[in-house]
Amino acid sequence: MDSGDNPDDRQQEQQKQAEQQAPSAKRRRLRPTLAQQNADLKEKMEQLTVECSALKSELGNVKMELSKTNLEKTLLAASFEKVEGYFRTLLGGAPFASLKTQLDLLLEQGQQIHARLAVKTEPPQLKTIATLAVLQNQLNKKDKVREELRIQLQETVATIDALTRAFSNDMAQESQKRVDLELTLDRMLRTMDTVMSCSVCLLQWTDAGEHRLVALPCGHIYGESCILRSLEHYRHCPQCRTPCTSSDVCRLFINLSD
Repeated sequence: MDSGDNPDDRQQEQQKQAEQQAPSAKRRRLRPTLAQQNADLKEKMEQLTVECSALKSELGNVKMELSKTNLEKTLLAASFEKVEGYFRTLLGGAPFASLKTQLDLLLEQGQQIHARLAVKTEPPQLKTIATLAVLQNQLNKKDKVREELRIQLQETVATIDALTRAFSNDMAQESQKRVDLELTLDRMLRTMDTVMSCSVCLLQWTDAGEHRLVALPCGHIYGESCILRSLEHYRHCPQCRTPCTSSDVCRLFINLSD
């Protein structure tokens, strides 16, 4: 029998061919698995990139809001200085001490918070986000206190304005009363006879001395010594009985010899 037709030789040949084809089949099975893993890794990298960009954007927005808040605090401080000058002019600055101290403290705390956020240059992590949330909550509380102080300041300004107007009205009324009294006395003096006498003692008035010419708030005029003695016993004008005291007596500087 020919050696080429030996069954054992054919079996060995087939076994060699099977062994040569096995690595190729294994590599073909591994290729889809590696490709899928590579695609999954790329997808995860893209997701991480998007999340990182979102966190950076959120941090930028927080910093921008903090910058706006700091600017508002600066503007409020400038306005506060103007109002403080107005209060110092009216009241010497005493009512402003506590308000100014609290506002200065709020401004300082706001600047410290802004400085703490400005130095954070690392990529935002969960701990950083939590810290920003706490700081934002603190800022909200400080803003609320600042708003309450601003309202209190406005109410104080309104109260002082009202008191100033009331004081001005009282001064105007008092001035008008004095003007009316002077006009009344002037009319009385112009219509009196040439010979003038005190209605208490019926003696003529003098330019100076104990019996010099004086007037009461009601407009009636007397000799000074006479009306002072009368007011010691009776607390009213002898003619119209308007209540008055010796402190209401007003001297008139008029030349009676003209």
